[in-house]
Amino acid sequence: MSEDFIGACCRDLTTTARELARRLRVDSALQLTATLTAITPAPTPTPPALVPVVTGFGGFTDVPGHARHPRRIQPVTATLTPVDEAEALAETAQELFTDVMNQFGLNPQL
Repeated sequence: MSEDFIGACCRDLTTTARELARRLRVDSALQLTATLTAITPAPTPTPPALVPVVTGFGGFTDVPGHARHPRRIQPVTATLTPVDEAEALAETAQELFTDVMNQFGLNPQL
């Protein structure tokens, strides 16, 4: 799982949810749930371990030696209100991103 890709997905989820809520004129808080799934080419009795790939200095990718390799990722949730401004939107995306990456034993920032 690429750290950059997961971060972009968290930002896209929060932005899309806020814009949809505004379009539908929803005025109450939304609960966002982010879930990662892996698709394997052949059915296996146990799912393969997920490996976090981080982008380091200079754009080089690496798998941190201290990172966990979970077989399943628990869904993570955050709350968003349609009237949130850009700062609150970024905080919600960061909350989702941090909760997902913590399952790999990492604590990165968007």
